[in-house]
Amino acid sequence: MLECATRWSNVYHGGNMWAGWECYLSAGRDILNLSLSIHEKYKAWEECAINGGFRVMHEEFCLVTDFPEILKVDEQSRSHSDVGPSHRWRDGWSLYHLHGVRVPDWLVMTPARDLDPKMLLTNEELKNVDIRREFVRKIGIERCLDVLGWKVLDKRGDYELGITMVGDNERRLLKMKNPSIGVWHIEAVHPECNTVQESLNYRAYGDKTKSWEPSILT
Repeated sequence: MLECATRWSNVYHGGNMWAGWECYLSAGRDILNLSLSIHEKYKAWEECAINGGFRVMHEEFCLVTDFPEILKVDEQSRSHSDVGPSHRWRDGWSLYHLHGVRVPDWLVMTPARDLDPKMLLTNEELKNVDIRREFVRKIGIERCLDVLGWKVLDKRGDYELGITMVGDNERRLLKMKNPSIGVWHIEAVHPECNTVQESLNYRAYGDKTKSWEPSILT
């Protein structure tokens, strides 16, 4: 029974909210002219994706949701709203996203000036690397470092290793810029890391002495 409980989501489907999955299958048929016998059975699944939202399908019942009354995206068509929910249904149930990342509602609804950069070191939800990135993007990298009392130990291109204090405890953080999307990240590293290279080694291998040397840092 416990094993079954861990698999409850197997009967949960995204419908039009997970349209990307259906796009692959439909494109094989419609764009690549792939003809398979399974496509006839797939048709019902495809229609559910086109005409309905999230659903839970069980042998004895089926729960189906309608389209949201609010659905907002950014310029890259990623779920996004910095002024309210990105998705809201008519019963008030909502989802919050920033640039395609699902985030807690407080991150969207709290003005940037009221967000404390020290939350980076204490808030459990900000342990998620994507949510943390959006937190930093919202309040600004410079304000983050200023409030954290940033002291630089080592620099390498767009990577910077620094120290900040949490009470009486020293924390070492790696500041880095994602070259793909031009957004800053801040990540805690092992307290014995003294250089950017050691920090990268530890992130890759869990060992600061084992050299990690990719052709391109990303």
